[in-house]
Parts: sequence; structure tokens; C-alpha cells
Amino acid sequence: MLLKKIFAISLAVLYLLVSSGILVEIHHCMGRFSDASVHVFSHSPKEGECGKCGMPKSEEFSHCCKDEIKLVKVDDEQKAGGVYYQIDAPVALVNPQPWASWTSPEPLSEKEQLPPVHGPPPDQPASFQSFYCIFRI
Repeated sequence: MLLKKIFAISLAVLYLLVSSGILVEIHHCMGRFSDASVHVFSHSPKEGECGKCGMPKSEEFSHCCKDEIKLVKVDDEQKAGGVYYQIDAPVALVNPQPWASWTSPEPLSEKEQLPPVHGPPPDQPASFQSFYCIFRI
């Protein structure tokens, strides 16, 4: 659980740094890579002399040292687009009788469907005993 939290925090910090921008300064001395440094928010050019060859860094003299500054940042084309709401969207048409099949159901078949119980047969008149309430016990 702790490892997941550390991983999530490190990814959030990395995304924050890349989205705001990181300055990478690469120092070349005598045509070869000498030093690299990373600046997060701002950068001020180093003045003085080179740490490797000792030559002074100034604009007046052409020296053998060269500083490259690269900005590592997410471009606008790579960022996710904003949310766009279209207010004048077309309205869906409402069906005038959406549940017509429920309001007037059609019979499944012409034949009468009876439940599977042992009741009296259908469409037979009642007997005289039940009309006159004559029951033998």
C-alpha cells in the first residue's frame, strides 16, 4: 500500500514538473560533453570561468566552451483538450405513443389458454344441484 502511494506521488510530481517546464543546461567544453544541470523554475546564466579548462566565460571572447539550454515541457498540442459544451444541441423528437403495445396488448392466440390445474371443464352450465343447493352428504 505504501509503495502504491509513493508511486502515485512520484508520478504526480513528475507530471507537475513536465507540465510547468524543466530547464536542462548542458555544458560542452572543447567540443565534448562536460556537465549537465536541471533547473525547475528559473535559470541565470553562469558567469566566471569554466571548471574544466579554466577559460573565462564572457561574450567578448570566443571561447571553447558552449552552453546549451533546453526546455522540456508539454506542448499545447499534447495537452488534453478542454471540455466543450454545445448549448444549441438538437432536441430529440418524442414518440407520440411510446408504449402503444402495453396499452392495448394483442392476444397471443385465438385459443383460450387454461392453467394446468384440475378444475371444471370450461363452458359447461352448472348442474341443478348447485342451483337449488341440494348437496348429499
